[in-house]
Amino acid sequence: MDLQVTEFFPEDFLVTLAEAPIRDAVLEAGSMVYGGRVFVFRPWDVQLHARSASLPFHVRLCIEGLLMHAWNEEGVAHVVGRYCSVHYYEEYSRRNNYSKTYDLWAWCHNPSDTAKIVWLTVSNLDPLQPSVDIPFVCADPYDSSVEGLKLGHTYKLLIHVDKVEDYSKAAMYGHPCVRSFEWRLGVPDGEDVHVTFLDARYCSQNSL
Repeated sequence: MDLQVTEFFPEDFLVTLAEAPIRDAVLEAGSMVYGGRVFVFRPWDVQLHARSASLPFHVRLCIEGLLMHAWNEEGVAHVVGRYCSVHYYEEYSRRNNYSKTYDLWAWCHNPSDTAKIVWLTVSNLDPLQPSVDIPFVCADPYDSSVEGLKLGHTYKLLIHVDKVEDYSKAAMYGHPCVRSFEWRLGVPDGEDVHVTFLDARYCSQNSL
């Protein structure tokens, strides 16, 4: 039986069972007594110790300045940051058919929280140890040796908000409120007086 018990917080332990029938049997039992102590089991729930969140804005973002070696979904998700949840990437961006910007759709609580300028540092890769066979815990091989400072390159990226779909009142009106914005390559959003930019007051009031 593959079993892993690790210390956890705020619960005492986190128990991981690889086989579903054994996990179900443990949960059905509910508790056990061992060494005079009572252990109570309950299933893992993503809602534990969490607050509900709402992301009513569906936004189209265009990332400018992303280098081709960071032109992947993992790199883009890192650039977008903690204020957005990526929905999907435009097919032409995934296929590298258009390289002026990397375009995607994401969900967010407030589009005005989206960073206009991001400094992305791409560090050099560390050497990997030979693969090892770990029967239960999936762990990537790594090399713990340090030979000196870690080097890399930092790039300035611009994130343009191209379109915003507001779903906060979609149930009332039967459709989202949609607003498009103008922007220019090389100019951060809001700095070009000749284009319509994203107004934080509108977004904070959910009145797009």
